[in-house]
Amino acid sequence: MNKRLLLLCLGLSLHGCNGDNIEFLNSSNQLETSDIYMQIIADVRQRTNDQNESEDYTALQVNFMGQHRDGYFFSIELNDDDSVSASVDGAPSTLVKQVFPDRGDPMAVRYAQDYTTTDAAAVYSVVLDRERDAETHEVDFNLPEETPFSVSGEETGIELQEAVLVEWSPLADTDYDLRLAYSCEYDNDTINFHLHYPNPDEPELSSPFTFIPGDYLDSTEGLSDCTLTTSLTGSMYQEITDSAFAQQEILTSRRQAITRSLLLQ
Repeated sequence: MNKRLLLLCLGLSLHGCNGDNIEFLNSSNQLETSDIYMQIIADVRQRTNDQNESEDYTALQVNFMGQHRDGYFFSIELNDDDSVSASVDGAPSTLVKQVFPDRGDPMAVRYAQDYTTTDAAAVYSVVLDRERDAETHEVDFNLPEETPFSVSGEETGIELQEAVLVEWSPLADTDYDLRLAYSCEYDNDTINFHLHYPNPDEPELSSPFTFIPGDYLDSTEGLSDCTLTTSLTGSMYQEITDSAFAQQEILTSRRQAITRSLLLQ
């Protein structure tokens, strides 16, 4: 299996792909640095604040893994002699250990923190201090730039049978995915569903992308207050080739979203 693909799956779901699962949790004091796989994931996302306004933030997580002689990967928990921290433009912060699953015996650990800094010019740093070899391992990186991105239609709303045009100007060395998220009120409840591109049926995604919102609604009877959020995520991958680790990689992404009302009548 491609190690980049495996580590990506580990980072996102904390389980391996195609039958490769994390089998157990191990302590970092049992491994040399050259036997450790280090993965850094930094995603610029959006959330709703207390004022019910959308705001961007950066979700950072760091994963450490080892590889058993039989080939499968396992998650690594830092022992008391090892510590990992992060900083943004020189301002230090603590990463919080998160154990998975929440119930039962832990099988995976990640170290995470959220930040309000989303500027592509900001310098993020992750530092691993290892007392066993009296070494400090530091890596710096930046977040992806914003991608020029637009969705056609009036800001007051989009007709169900109106052809919607999504356009973006791709950045170099960046992979993209597109998500169409529908949300409607129905019988005092909220119904949500989404479509994701590329997918097995449509493996290629390019700009411009055109769709008709009504094509994905079987019926509008009883629906009200419908919205459509079109989000574009640009992702970048970097492998540190001169690393002291078995493998060290950085996965960064930026999600941009535009929300419009759907005109049902």
